[in-house]
Amino acid sequence: MIGGTVYADAKPLFRGAQPAWSPDGSLIAFARDGQVWTANWDGSGQRPIAKGNEPAWRRNGRLTYVADGQIVAAGTTLTRGENPSWSRDGRLAYDVDGSIVIGSHTLTTGTDPAWSPDATAVAFVRDGELWAIGANGTAEAQLTTSHGDVHDVAWTPDRKSILFVSGGVIQTFDVAGGAIGDLAKGESPDDKTVPTAHDLLPDLDQDAPANVYVIGQGKHRLLAFRSAVANVGQGPLMIDGTRRRGQPIMTATQVVRRSDGTTRRIPTTGWLKYDVSPTHSHWHFHPFERYEVWREHGKHMLAHDHKQGFCFGDRHPMRGAGPPVFAAGDCGLYKPWLRSVSEGSSVRYVDIYPPAFHGQWIDLGGIKDGRYVLVHRANPAFALRERSYTNDVASVLISLRGSSVRILKSCAGSASC
Repeated sequence: MIGGTVYADAKPLFRGAQPAWSPDGSLIAFARDGQVWTANWDGSGQRPIAKGNEPAWRRNGRLTYVADGQIVAAGTTLTRGENPSWSRDGRLAYDVDGSIVIGSHTLTTGTDPAWSPDATAVAFVRDGELWAIGANGTAEAQLTTSHGDVHDVAWTPDRKSILFVSGGVIQTFDVAGGAIGDLAKGESPDDKTVPTAHDLLPDLDQDAPANVYVIGQGKHRLLAFRSAVANVGQGPLMIDGTRRRGQPIMTATQVVRRSDGTTRRIPTTGWLKYDVSPTHSHWHFHPFERYEVWREHGKHMLAHDHKQGFCFGDRHPMRGAGPPVFAAGDCGLYKPWLRSVSEGSSVRYVDIYPPAFHGQWIDLGGIKDGRYVLVHRANPAFALRERSYTNDVASVLISLRGSSVRILKSCAGSASC
């Protein structure tokens, strides 16, 4: 990091600090404006995760960070402390009240601990100098003597060197010989060998709501609309769902194609459920879409949809699309007994759902006539890995009068219209 910009080698990626590579090299976590963010390996796909700083990855790819002096993982507080560092075998080192702690055991005095790649030693800072100690508390040694401002400690993947920052310069300490050298100007180093092959991620592009009209249902008004989401990314969106016997919900895994022709599997926070409707019954991925009504210039949502699941398929090709790969509307159609299902959307294909079709509406009960913003959000919970999240939302400004509705303005890429 140099001057508030995160670099990968000599390439500036984005504004931020405290970068940390994920174990598989596909993501970078970083801090910006009091929040922890993640981005893809090349700087694309930036999105905020939570309030906090000092991000650190577990070996299993789970992200932890520090918020208000507490080390947090997935919204759950693990312990009081700062500067978390995870070993390859899942042990947490951190500092609290001037001591280095592993788990619940105080190892030594110091701050800013960093596990060695083989989990046998911890480098740390004491009195502004670089130190190291064995993970069992033996062989403690002072490695530098005349810096006085050492911070941001990290190991190289081969364990041959320890990186640290002093005087705004990233320096290296040779573990075998003890030599110290300057590496580059900067802060917060994280040395990782990024795989030569990279993910070809999908990119979900949410179209602005269209064909908006009002349906009467008893004393309620239903706002119906068309929704369309296109994959404009580098690779297909592919989902594999599996479940054990007796479980009603399938666990969803995203399958990502890579630049070397291989694929890799990414766990998601989404799921597949067999949804039953008069028009079609099959396995839907949840959550995929979110529909909302907001008051114009309002700060609070007034109403939202009751449908978030979708069946992915190659339905409507865009210009330049290849032959369809994923059967449109399959998704285990009329097969509630399935234990596994695969579905997806190829690059340059659009998934369109017409108005009032299987939940394509919002109940306007209690909402008076006036001007409102109708918002459509794809991938609202960031359950799916994408190349970009900036085009996941679109909206329209509407005028609602009794049983009529008129679109006043259409706003792609924005929830404010």
